[in-house]
Amino acid sequence: MIKQDKPTSTYISLFFLAIFCGLFSVKGNAQAAHGDTTYLTLQQCIDYALKNQNDIKNAKLDEKIAFQKKREIAGAALPQINANGEVDYYFDAPKYFFDNEIIQTGLVYNTQYGASASQLLFNGTYLIGREAAARYIDLMKKTTQNTEIQTRANVTKAYYSVVINKERIHLVQANLDKLKDLLKETQAMNVQGFVENIDVDRISVQLGNLEVESKNVQNLVRLSYYLLKFQIGMPMDEKIKVSDSIESKEFKDEANTPTQYGDRIEYNIMQVEKNLYGLQIKEYKFGYLPSLNAFGSYENQTYTTVDHYDAFDKGKVWLPTGVIGAKLSIPVFDGFVKDAQIQEAKLSYQQTLNNEYTLKNSIDLQTNNAIVNYNNNLSTLQIQKKNLDLAKEVARVTEIKYKQGVGSNLEIIDAQTSLREAETNYYEALYNVVVSQVDLLVARGKF
Repeated sequence: MIKQDKPTSTYISLFFLAIFCGLFSVKGNAQAAHGDTTYLTLQQCIDYALKNQNDIKNAKLDEKIAFQKKREIAGAALPQINANGEVDYYFDAPKYFFDNEIIQTGLVYNTQYGASASQLLFNGTYLIGREAAARYIDLMKKTTQNTEIQTRANVTKAYYSVVINKERIHLVQANLDKLKDLLKETQAMNVQGFVENIDVDRISVQLGNLEVESKNVQNLVRLSYYLLKFQIGMPMDEKIKVSDSIESKEFKDEANTPTQYGDRIEYNIMQVEKNLYGLQIKEYKFGYLPSLNAFGSYENQTYTTVDHYDAFDKGKVWLPTGVIGAKLSIPVFDGFVKDAQIQEAKLSYQQTLNNEYTLKNSIDLQTNNAIVNYNNNLSTLQIQKKNLDLAKEVARVTEIKYKQGVGSNLEIIDAQTSLREAETNYYEALYNVVVSQVDLLVARGKF
C-alpha cells in the first residue's frame, strides 16, 4: 500500500502524460541486469543524470573556466620574463651628419640578444580582481547546484510517469481478462438461448474499446521510455526498465510554514551576484590608486661592418647593457571615466537589491502556491481513490447479478465504462500529486 494519509495507487491517463511528457528529464545508473535489460531505481537515475546530463556537464565546464580565469588573474602578480634575440641587416647603411657632411657608416649587421623581467608590486584593481575571481568560481558552483536541483526534479517526475504508466498496463490487462471471460460466458448463454445476440455484440464492442485502450497505453509506455533515454543521453536501442514502485512514495498534508530564503539556491546565487557588484564598485575606486612595477633587462649587442656574417666569431666584440628600475604610475585625470564606471556599478548594485526583494516575494508566492496545489491534488486523489473503490465494487456486484440472471449486460457495460473512467481519473490525480510534491520540495529548497 502507498504510505499516505488516505489510500492511493499507481497510474496515469494518456491525456495527462501527453501534457507533461515534454517536461521530463531523467538519467539512471544500472542497478541490476536481467539478460540485456538494465533495471534502474530512482536514485540510480538521478546519479546517472548528475554525471551524464549535458546541462550539468556544461555547468561544470563553466566552473573549470572560472578556475582558469582565476589562474589568469593570479598570473599577473608573478614575474613576467621574456627572452629576445634580433639580427638586423642594413642593405642601406645608416648615415649621420658630421661637420655639415653626410657620412655613411660601414655597418651591415646588428646582432643583439637579452632578457627582460617585470614584477607587479602594487595595483589596487588587481587585488579586487583576485577576490572577484574567487567569488565568480563560487557563483559557477552554485549555478551547477541549481542545475542539479532542476535535474533531480525532472528525473523524479519522469521516473514516476514511467512507473505509473507502466502499472496501468497491468490494470488494463486485468480488465481485459475479466471482459474476455464475460464474453465467453455470454456467448455460451447465447448458444443456450438465455441472452440475445445484441448482448454478445455489446460486450464485444466494450472489449474492442478496451483492447484499443490497452494498445494506446503500451505505446505510451514505449514513448515514456524513449523520452527517458533521450533525456539521459542513452541510445534509443538500449533496454532499460524502472524498478521502483509508487508504493514507496509518501503523501501527507502540508502546512503553510515560513519560507527560509537561504534554503533556495536562487537566493544564494543572488547574494554572490550582489557581492560581485560590490567588488566591481571597489575595483573602479581602486583605479584611482597608484600602481608600482619593478623591471629589469640585460642585453648583448654587436655590430658587423663586413658582408660576411658570423654571429659566432670568437673575435667579435659584444657590448653588454643592463638596467633595473621601478615605475610608478599615478592617475591624475581620466576625463571622469572611472567616476562614470563607479556610478554605473552602483546603479547595477541597486538593481540587484531590487531583484532580491522581487525574488523573496516570488519565493513566497511559489511556496504558497505549491502548498495549495499539493494539498488540493492530495484531496482530489483521496476522492478519486474512493470513487475508484466504489466503481470496482459496482462492477463486481453488477457482474454477479448478470451471471445470476438478475441483471442486464447494459448494466455491465455501464459499470465497466464507469470503472475505466474512475481508473483514468485516479491515476491522473496520482501523478498530479507526485508532480506537485516535487514542486513543493523545490519551492522549499529541500530537493
